[in-house]
Amino acid sequence: MRASDDPVSEASASADLKLENERLRKMVEDLRAQGTESGIPPPPPPGAPPFPSSHAEPVSQNNAVMTAFRAFAQDSNVDGPLSLTAVQQASQPNNPEMASKIFSPTLAIEFPQGAAVRFTEDAVPSSLRGLRGEILERMTDGTARVRLNGGAIVHSVRDAFLLPDMRQGPQPASPDRQHYVNPLLDDTQLKAQASKVHNALESWSKQSSSVPHWPRLFWEGVVQMQSNEPLHRDLLRVLQAHGYVGDATISAPRTDALLKQLKDLGTPAPTAGSAVEFFSGQRITPTAAGLGDISSWHSKLPSDHQYAGPEIYRSVLASGVRCMRDYVNQFFPIDARAHSNEYLDLFTQASTIDFALAKAASDDEILETLGTNDQLEISLRRIAAYVHKKRTGDADAAMRILAVQPPGSGTDIAPHWLVTEASAYSQAEYKRRERARAQKGPGAKGADKGAGKGKGRGGAKSHPKAKADKVPHVPG
Repeated sequence: MRASDDPVSEASASADLKLENERLRKMVEDLRAQGTESGIPPPPPPGAPPFPSSHAEPVSQNNAVMTAFRAFAQDSNVDGPLSLTAVQQASQPNNPEMASKIFSPTLAIEFPQGAAVRFTEDAVPSSLRGLRGEILERMTDGTARVRLNGGAIVHSVRDAFLLPDMRQGPQPASPDRQHYVNPLLDDTQLKAQASKVHNALESWSKQSSSVPHWPRLFWEGVVQMQSNEPLHRDLLRVLQAHGYVGDATISAPRTDALLKQLKDLGTPAPTAGSAVEFFSGQRITPTAAGLGDISSWHSKLPSDHQYAGPEIYRSVLASGVRCMRDYVNQFFPIDARAHSNEYLDLFTQASTIDFALAKAASDDEILETLGTNDQLEISLRRIAAYVHKKRTGDADAAMRILAVQPPGSGTDIAPHWLVTEASAYSQAEYKRRERARAQKGPGAKGADKGAGKGKGRGGAKSHPKAKADKVPHVPG
């Protein structure tokens, strides 16, 4: 008898088939539940009218796959088990872009410039989470620069880390933390930043003889450092006192004073040569090193010139005047102004300064102009030289204050370090000769003066005292 004719065998096979179909039906229900949780509408039951879907064409393709599988599970007489993994893989679209649209719906928001934002709870670094600010500038790579309510500026912020702030604009900062405040950095980070700047300044200043434009390269490194992380407010104040105004900084800092102030921040100077990462990726080309613009050396101030304009202008305003012209008028009585060429020159210089600074739209722009404009530097130093000469009468010092010394003025053309070295050598040689002369004593000096004397033409007589010394002493 054939196995197919055995009623027991047929009943057992029918029971197994029912169990298998029931198991496949539960698998389909699980898949339908998973699709509902992920935002995918479940496939309609057989015979139900189609309903409109808010999803695009990939969803209808996925529904077709699920419907076909459900029909297959109900009508198939397959004896072996069907893998759930295979079913899930079959229901996934092959196109990655299509899969992202189906299973991971996202909402992209691009905040415009000036929008009030708040950092999300998953922002990187974690110290930014929950802070509020506004979009300062949109960048070409899709990121944004965000200015926090305290004043600090965060660069390269992605919109995924931002949420719209429901408050009406950013909250005002306290007066002592209005500009360039960085509430994210502690003393440890201040020491680390000051250490990098100290080491970089020391390295670049040692190359001043071979790299004339080292100040510009040094400040470019500071700008790069600030773009990576906000500078601590104490460090930023020190740098601004030495002429730092951002990307436009070209003046040389007062190296010795700045190195000392960086040490006062509590940062010991690191080993020389360890600041390679501070200027990573920079190559000193002939143009960047200042070797390609020799033809323009006669038409602008030297690249290592220390701009004194910001400090001179600050001292003038601190004296209680409103502008440079008012300050110049204080030194000349009204009767003496008509026929004074010096007053005419100084008043013209002061007018040039006032007119140039009137174009600035903010205090930061005024500082930037004073620290980068050669014409204003020349005019401010001219007025400062006049005031110093009038106060002390020292014409040489007044000539040294000028930004440009005219030919024949008697000033050195050698660099400051060479004049200092030569003066120190001269003083050391003078002290050595004086010390050697003092060690000979007055006796030796008298012997030298008397040498060669005692005999003239025909022979000179000996000194009477010398003869008396030769007479033997006869006792009593």
